[in-house]
Amino acid sequence: MKMHVLAIFWQRIFLATCAVWLLESAVFAQNTATAPAPGKSYVLAYALVVLCVLLGLVVVCRPGRRSSEPKLPDLE
Repeated sequence: MKMHVLAIFWQRIFLATCAVWLLESAVFAQNTATAPAPGKSYVLAYALVVLCVLLGLVVVCRPGRRSSEPKLPDLE
């Protein structure tokens, strides 16, 4: 059950990332009819950094896979 939930979670993260990437590619496409805006746009760079930080937190903070405590050997 847990693996099914994790698979759905990662699938949705992947689909959301692809959707954002496709939408941003249309937004950041240069229009040849107008002059480029002065200055640089750092929106994509900041979005990528935030995504990497969030994915790192998910990996580090995920719960363990054990369903119970480890069995200790009997000394008798």
